[in-house]
Amino acid sequence: MSKYHPLRDYLRNQNLRDSKLSFLKIQNILGFVLPKSAERPQWWANTADATSRVQREAWKGAGFDTFLVATSWQVRFVSTIKPRAEQTMNGVERLRYFEVRDYVTPAFEWAA
Repeated sequence: MSKYHPLRDYLRNQNLRDSKLSFLKIQNILGFVLPKSAERPQWWANTADATSRVQREAWKGAGFDTFLVATSWQVRFVSTIKPRAEQTMNGVERLRYFEVRDYVTPAFEWAA
């Protein structure tokens, strides 16, 4: 088990398609201090080969890409999994996502 699996598990349990976490929050999730190299965008790079860096397995395994937010000590996690239409009741409403500022908010589209 990787020491970054708690981050993977945390991300898997999130319902947001786009969110930001502070370094402090990530460290609390992991239970240890991030290395100094985490201050560089390269540490958070989204490469095709997720096995080249142990930490990448965490967010890639949860279906997210990461982006270091410059000068804020935050990381933006963006889901790479497209939302599927969810039907409720007798197919009257479909869940769709609309981006509002930096976050994705669910909005309902009602059938005519």
